Amino acid sequence: MKNKRLKIKKILLIRMSSIGDVILTSPLIRQLRKNFPEAQLDYLVRTEYADLIKYNPHVTHTLQYDIQTERKGLRELREYLKRQGYDAVLDLHCNFRSAYLRRFSSKPILLKINKNRVIRLLLTKLNINLYKKIYEHPPSIAEKYLKAGSKLTHVNNDVRLELFLP
Repeated sequence: MKNKRLKIKKILLIRMSSIGDVILTSPLIRQLRKNFPEAQLDYLVRTEYADLIKYNPHVTHTLQYDIQTERKGLRELREYLKRQGYDAVLDLHCNFRSAYLRRFSSKPILLKINKNRVIRLLLTKLNINLYKKIYEHPPSIAEKYLKAGSKLTHVNNDVRLELFLP
């Protein structure tokens, strides 16, 4: 198993929004906890979606970004993250804000989701479907999130979603 060779003590997952996408990260969260039972597993999400994560027993800390704080809040959050010294950062959002925030540590293991932006653009704007040519079975979003973490943990097919409520 891959994690036996890695000394991972602190992991950060970044998925700022939206409801469905945050819930779709639950298989990856579960798999990371299974493979790194002692690690600190923090999750960064926008404030309005924090309740989707903060009751998850696999997550150590739910970090929140309040979009109303704009640049000042981003800078403060970046400085906070820099002090944390994460061993691995998984950017499951891959937008401007998450890119800005993930560039805070000297040498963490940095993993990102492949959003297939060009293929998606061709499909939505020109109705050209390259997914069928590239993938025998186009992966679900949950499968893409699991694949993004595959360098830390083995990829399995367990894409059951979890939502924990108080």
